Amino acid sequence: MEIKFEWHTTKITEDQKKKAEEELTNKINHHYDQIIKTPTFLLIVSLYDKNPKYLITGSAISVEGETTRQVIKEITYNSGIEFKFD
Repeated sequence: MEIKFEWHTTKITEDQKKKAEEELTNKINHHYDQIIKTPTFLLIVSLYDKNPKYLITGSAISVEGETTRQVIKEITYNSGIEFKFD
């Protein structure tokens, strides 16, 4: 499975993005069975910096052919990452 990060941010540095992508990838791989219910070719993680409570917020969808499905409905990140699943 490929993980693609889409950044919709203006305040996040490249170093912060790199660190967040590494942590997100590790956490997604650790929780793979909870996140991915069916085989998935691509996971698109969209990230934003608009919520003042968090450094980064976002969500993720899985893509298989023409089918997409939201698999992480909320991602929050300050000093650590939290997920809310469907």
